[in-house]
Amino acid sequence: MTRLTYILLLFVLFPLISWTHPIPNNKKTWLIYGSAGLCNGMQEWGQDFQFGLTKSTDKWTLLGDFHFNNYSNSTVSRFNANMGTDLLRLNRRKRIPYYLVAYVGIGLTHLSNTSLTDSFLLKGDDMLNVSVGIQPRYMFTKSFGLMSDINFNQNFLLDFNLNNSVNFNLGLVFKIK
Repeated sequence: MTRLTYILLLFVLFPLISWTHPIPNNKKTWLIYGSAGLCNGMQEWGQDFQFGLTKSTDKWTLLGDFHFNNYSNSTVSRFNANMGTDLLRLNRRKRIPYYLVAYVGIGLTHLSNTSLTDSFLLKGDDMLNVSVGIQPRYMFTKSFGLMSDINFNQNFLLDFNLNNSVNFNLGLVFKIK
């Protein structure tokens, strides 16, 4: 409990330090991010690795991300194209280091398993998906921050038993332009 208190104090007091610079959400902002975490799908828990690219415009954020999941007998790779907005800056442009990006998108999911003999595109189950998520971010400096990603993924055109998955990630975000 004391660790949680210290972490919360850090996130509340850290913006008051003069060298923290939030990124203004404008047309010139490009970010890359990478994270690792857990995923729940096929009635089991697995590992999730995520890499992504973000382009922020005045009101919208475009996200492209790649997830790689490991389950006990299967591996899942997923690519999504998402569109979202920062919920903390809906009415006006605020210069705070906190971001709360809610997004929705579509993509492709590929499941590899030794028991699958599908030969449609790749050897495995190829699916379409819809993804909904929220991505909290905290920028320590102008170009570096901490991010988390929580998303729900619903798959369509199933041949195997991955109907949906939920991902919980924690990682780093970097401003590239």
